[in-house]
Amino acid sequence: MKMKTKTTGRTGGRAISPMVLFGLILLFVSYAVSLIHVIKIRREMGDLGADDRIVIRLAHFLSEENVQNAFSKLARDYEALHPETRIVVQSVPLRAYQQWLNTQQIGGTTPDLFQLPARGDWTMASKFQEVLTSQVGQVNPYNAGTELEGVPWRDTYTDGMEGGYFFSLLEFYGIPMTIESTRIFYNKDLFRKAAGSDRPPESFGEWMEICAAIRAYGEGRDEMIFPIAATRDYALLSGFNGFYVTAFTGGLAIPYDVNAGGGPTTQGTLWGFQTGTLDFDQERVRAAYDIQLELAGNYQPGFMSDTADQARFLFIQGRAGMLLGNTLNGISLGLETALEGNRDLRTSLARIAESRARLGIVRADLFPRVDYSVGGDLGWSSDDDGTTSSGVAVLDVSYQVDLWGRVRRSNEAALNELLATEESYRAVTISLVSAVARNYFLILDLDNRLTISERTVKVRRQSLEVVQSRHKAGGVTEVDVNQAEIQVAEAEVSVQTFQRLRTQAENAMSVLLGLPPQDIQRGATIGVEMYIPEIPTGLPSHLLNRRPDILAAERQLQAQTARIGVAEALKYPQLNLAGDIGSQFSDVSTGFAGLAAQLFGPLFNAGANQRRVDVEIARTEQLLNTYEQSFLTALREVEDALVAADTYEIEYDARIRQLEAASNASALSWVRYEGGMTSFLEFLDLQRSLFSSQLLASEAQQLRITSVVQLYQALGGGWTAAQDSVFTATIGND
Repeated sequence: MKMKTKTTGRTGGRAISPMVLFGLILLFVSYAVSLIHVIKIRREMGDLGADDRIVIRLAHFLSEENVQNAFSKLARDYEALHPETRIVVQSVPLRAYQQWLNTQQIGGTTPDLFQLPARGDWTMASKFQEVLTSQVGQVNPYNAGTELEGVPWRDTYTDGMEGGYFFSLLEFYGIPMTIESTRIFYNKDLFRKAAGSDRPPESFGEWMEICAAIRAYGEGRDEMIFPIAATRDYALLSGFNGFYVTAFTGGLAIPYDVNAGGGPTTQGTLWGFQTGTLDFDQERVRAAYDIQLELAGNYQPGFMSDTADQARFLFIQGRAGMLLGNTLNGISLGLETALEGNRDLRTSLARIAESRARLGIVRADLFPRVDYSVGGDLGWSSDDDGTTSSGVAVLDVSYQVDLWGRVRRSNEAALNELLATEESYRAVTISLVSAVARNYFLILDLDNRLTISERTVKVRRQSLEVVQSRHKAGGVTEVDVNQAEIQVAEAEVSVQTFQRLRTQAENAMSVLLGLPPQDIQRGATIGVEMYIPEIPTGLPSHLLNRRPDILAAERQLQAQTARIGVAEALKYPQLNLAGDIGSQFSDVSTGFAGLAAQLFGPLFNAGANQRRVDVEIARTEQLLNTYEQSFLTALREVEDALVAADTYEIEYDARIRQLEAASNASALSWVRYEGGMTSFLEFLDLQRSLFSSQLLASEAQQLRITSVVQLYQALGGGWTAAQDSVFTATIGND
């Protein structure tokens, strides 16, 4: 007998599993995609250098906008000093940065300069990074002429460049870029409401007590208010690992301090747990973990995946009492008073609270209703019985069955109304930020124009004195004196005009800040050196989808659409279920209970219910047109802002050229007048041109900056998807 045997593709083996085959194909495809990506980057790098300039690539993971702007400004400044170079700055999100950097290093496309993450893979350093130990030991040439002259680079830093030294490799692979500290910003108004005082905590115990008070305050108002808004990088949890140093003192720390750094290392601690020397049940070890658990319990859910912008927005909305940030957040705190004290913003918050309460009222219809009643009476008669008394206690339960979705649609409408009010709050916030920025830059512009006017008054008075002296000597006519006096008076009028306008602008700013009229603190001047964020070309249209006014109109349209369903449900019968249980107390006590059902509906109302549906449909059409109009308005505002930004940039350049020409012409005219080659009238005319050019150049700079603010507002909070403000905005103090 012959037996059939089943053979495989290789002798003595088994058939390849489909899952294994699929995995091999997926691995091959992933490798091919990665290879194409590397080739594409190399080609892009070649394109970047196509203009014969030396390309220097710089990569970092800092998402704060003021930091990104600083990087861009440094790059532009370096290019201005070294025209033969071009700086390409690339920002990569932190959560993907390490993997991205490893891929770049393995693929040979590593940036020339890149930020080293705190949790970086140091094993990659010795393979792909350049050792800087000898360079940091060289003399710092920028110390020439100072008390640090001759001091090496390493000793120029107060910490000896410890941040760039890899202890495991005993080499320098980096240069410290910044030294930052964790800061806790707090909402003073929320502190006063929740804890009764705006005094910051002075101990960890006080801190936790304030967190508990904020949580209780939110629960009492039925609002989601978190004690602390945090992110992965500023959660303070790693900082509290310092408690291990205390926990392991007294003999516990010494065996695991392998680097002799005064505290246990991660490897040493793990070895202690592995060998059983350390145990989670040890009191001091457990205390270190408990304190971190208590701290993290006060953060918003999902804080490890939230971005810094999301945490800041929670804080700005008043939904978090404190914000964990860093030193960089303290650079731009110019809007905290406005976001805390502006009355329009407070009104928007009150509307959100009202909508949230209305939603709670409507949601109550989804559940049964329970009522109670208690009654009694006392009587007297002249019969032998004398007084009589009786009492009754009843508990009623009723429920309306939502057969046709009336209650559900009512809830849908109320929910969308709440979401619309929240978007309206965002719209007011963005408008407030923009208004504060515009007013602030206007004040700086008026400061500058007032300074120009005062300086012009001084110069013209000096010219008047010269002309008066020459008139007394018979060198010029009285007409020249009168013309000089006219020029002085004109400049003096400008001084008063700009003083008045500046005071009025400060008063307007005070109202925006929710304060009585007062002086406004200044920062930088509105000079040529002021940095303006670059506007990328080809802004995507989907940025308009995040404009809060468009989102609010969309939510209102959805709410109104739901009301059509509510009106439709009124055309059909309603089913009510009821039950009661009670007891009657008199000479003989009795109990009772009952169940009931009621079905009722409209039979004839001359078409009133259908008219209600028609009303809601008409209102929906109105809101649909409003929504479409808001989108068209948004498109127009963005186009207007882009045109303004482009044209004001060109106008400013032209004003600067005009100012340079007017300055040169005025100086040459005075020399010509002194030499008797021209009339005093020509000199005065050129002085007027110079004065006008100076004022117009200052105004052009202000309009150039505010056009960017206008674009920020038109795009609903900037031009990047993760950006909700051109300026980092926080409430409170650190």
